Amino acid sequence: MGVKENFFKCFREFQRFKISDLITNIDINRDCYQVQLEKLLQEKILIQDEDETYYFKFVGTINLIDKLIVIFPKYREYQNLNLTKEDRKYLKQLFEVFEMYNSKSKRVDIFFIETSNEIEEYFSLFSLYKKLIEDYIQNNLYENENIVHELSGTGEIDWMRTVQDIQPNFSKNMQPIYLNYYTYDVEEEQQNYIKLIQKELLSKASEFFRQFEGLDLDIIELDFYFEEEVIGDLAYKINKIDLELREVFSESKIRLLNLMKQILKNLKHNKVNDLNLYGTKNFEKVWENICQNVFGHQPEWLDVIIKPKWREINKDISIETDTFIPDITYIKYFIFYISDIWNKSIRFNRYIFIYFSPFWLYYYI
Repeated sequence: MGVKENFFKCFREFQRFKISDLITNIDINRDCYQVQLEKLLQEKILIQDEDETYYFKFVGTINLIDKLIVIFPKYREYQNLNLTKEDRKYLKQLFEVFEMYNSKSKRVDIFFIETSNEIEEYFSLFSLYKKLIEDYIQNNLYENENIVHELSGTGEIDWMRTVQDIQPNFSKNMQPIYLNYYTYDVEEEQQNYIKLIQKELLSKASEFFRQFEGLDLDIIELDFYFEEEVIGDLAYKINKIDLELREVFSESKIRLLNLMKQILKNLKHNKVNDLNLYGTKNFEKVWENICQNVFGHQPEWLDVIIKPKWREINKDISIETDTFIPDITYIKYFIFYISDIWNKSIRFNRYIFIYFSPFWLYYYI
């Protein structure tokens, strides 16, 4: 399936723009656009300035009706609102960062909020849908197996039940002879409620990933359509999965049931799932976390950083204050590194101390 022209529109986080830059034909779907814009404003993903300009406090992608809005980090330098080949390459790397962060941090909710650090992330649905599709490709649709017992049927003979429940005849040499016997057969329930939930979620997953066509991402393509309405709200479906979990013992089924349950919980608690958000409102936290994993952050060294002493001009009084809390501290080859994440290339000499307001960067031997 091809991507229609001008489907992608690019912005930079905190870049100011007018609403006409975001939506070119607002009169065509005014009501729909208005609803989606209100949601973005309420969640403070889209911010309105006093001069009627707007900006995104978000890095990632937003599906806005007929367009995929791509928001790059604020340090990304470019002039074109349309997606270039270089932008696609950069976006692929950005998605890899999101995937790495999501797997390392083990988040469970698509709308995860930690008020102490004001972290708001929209990652998990991407990963969960991806796992759901991979499970479907490997194991196909969910099936329930029912063991059906019959009297003198065509299946395998159930000798234990036959001996327990049926009175035999005996031959002259006292050998038991069973004129009737119980048989059993395994039947697959072709249309069960859990399978309907799986089909519904696979259809949602297929639609979710369809928005990323044309970005050259490493995503399994799946065209799965399911238009049948599944009875019950999200809470009812979660309850049905809980009941099913009590009845099954297969590890693969338990894994799939828990996966579907987690997707339903995400859909239940996410206020903007119709926008198919993928990204974060605090990209600097994500980038800091990834850099800590790459460089090997050793937080125990934070306590050994010497506190600065400030002295007023023409006075002999000095005041000791706490240091800034750097992002990374570690020792490698007897070199003590204390650094705060910065987005510019810096060359270091043997001894150097550089100040970037409001960041500090140290290099000390």
